[in-house]
Amino acid sequence: MDKNSKNSLQEYFANLFNQLFLNKDKVVIYNYDRKVNSIVQIEDVELLEELEDDYYCSLADQELQKDESFSWDSVKSELGL
Repeated sequence: MDKNSKNSLQEYFANLFNQLFLNKDKVVIYNYDRKVNSIVQIEDVELLEELEDDYYCSLADQELQKDESFSWDSVKSELGL
């Protein structure tokens, strides 16, 4: 890649990220009509992480509500120890 191409690419991405920041936009990247990636605001990423944490916590809570317990001896014998 020559220097002019590199500079114009850097300028393109700088402008793109500025527009994303100012407009609170999202960009979806396609490869042959298939969505392959996206660029989103950090607030969106943080929200997704929080939702994911809440989801997995609720799954863990559901499992803990089940009154299943196993003796150490039964676990050892099932594992062949």
